[in-house]
Amino acid sequence: MIAIHKGTAPRDLVRAGEEHAKELCAAYEADPEPFQSGKKMGIRKSIYASRAVKAELEACHHGKCCYCEMRFDDHRPYAYSYVEHWRPKRSSRQEPDEESIWPGYYWLAYSWDNLLLSCAFCNCVNKRDLFPLEDPAARARHHGMRIEDETPAILKPDGDEDPRDHITFDMEVPKGITPLGCKTIEVLGLASEAHGPRLTYLDMIRKPAKGTSN
Repeated sequence: MIAIHKGTAPRDLVRAGEEHAKELCAAYEADPEPFQSGKKMGIRKSIYASRAVKAELEACHHGKCCYCEMRFDDHRPYAYSYVEHWRPKRSSRQEPDEESIWPGYYWLAYSWDNLLLSCAFCNCVNKRDLFPLEDPAARARHHGMRIEDETPAILKPDGDEDPRDHITFDMEVPKGITPLGCKTIEVLGLASEAHGPRLTYLDMIRKPAKGTSN
């Protein structure tokens, strides 16, 4: 995992995002029950994943996934970018085997602070709507609740905590040195041999070339 230092939010994201976030909140207030049962909020990808947003994220991510550090210019499967919502926008889960909680953090769908860039593997296979908290009962279920009352159980790449203080490496395999680091590796599957460029390259180094001997 890399530490991300983001610049100023793109102007169009702020303008269009704030306007549509108000509409989402108003829709929830008018009739919350359907959204709590899984009705989609109508979040607009054209706003949170606009060309300007992706360009700004690509620049501050240095062309790499914020979680596994896969380069987006790699020609392997999953090496393409998704705009990632750290607090999931549509639904959320505490653990992989639990039911999703609806809705997700819809009011943060266009928040610059909540947007990152990840590879398809991290976004669609591992993290998905997982967002574990130290105290699940403190989860903000709608825009009238405070996210400040939550204590996330995973690292935020652009947060106050430096990932290097929580995750180290044994060769190229990530190892948690704090509970926060361990949970982050678990949730994101960072130690999986199928995940990320580091382990693929390490495996290539360990295997002797054809026709050579150890």
